[in-house]
Amino acid sequence: MPASHTSHACSRPRHRQARKIRLLAGMPLLISLLMLGTPAPSRAIPLFESSPAQRVASAEPEQLPRWYWPLEENRAVARDYVAPADRYSAGHRGIDFAAEPGTEIHAVAEGTVTFAGMVAGRPVLTLEHQNGWKSSYEPVHTDLQAGTPVLPGAVVGTLAEPAGHGPGSLLHLGARRDGEYVSPLLLLGAPGAVLLPWEAVQARG
Repeated sequence: MPASHTSHACSRPRHRQARKIRLLAGMPLLISLLMLGTPAPSRAIPLFESSPAQRVASAEPEQLPRWYWPLEENRAVARDYVAPADRYSAGHRGIDFAAEPGTEIHAVAEGTVTFAGMVAGRPVLTLEHQNGWKSSYEPVHTDLQAGTPVLPGAVVGTLAEPAGHGPGSLLHLGARRDGEYVSPLLLLGAPGAVLLPWEAVQARG
């Protein structure tokens, strides 16, 4: 084979090898440039995230706890729950039952007393239950102290004299999940409840 052919044949592998080395040497710079131009991945945030109250309201009945009625006989709701537009807006954060002063009030579920005292001039009792639930009752006379355990359906106090919550003698029952109010009827079983016309409640007062 002529010498010129031999030199070309030998130089080609060396040329390809040198080119490969240059490409490999430039890879770190290329990767760095690509990384600088790529935004860091971020957690996908839903456009609208439901609140605990909305999640409770949309939950299936079997997913919710079943509460006892706070009064032994009366299941007629004198005033229904009215959700506020936001945490600080006006609304009716619970339901009212018409009852005579001195009527026994029952714990809606097993729990522990977390508060028993005056709020805005009314005696209030609050019980904490499982899974972040709380129930509140007002106005109520009670001898229970914070930390006292109670059984479901146990008498926790008696209805106090009207103290300005509404016209007439009413028991106000509130329900909260993780600090947010929901309608107690979701837990008491709304099909068994009877809603009274508000005019009838006012007439009683």
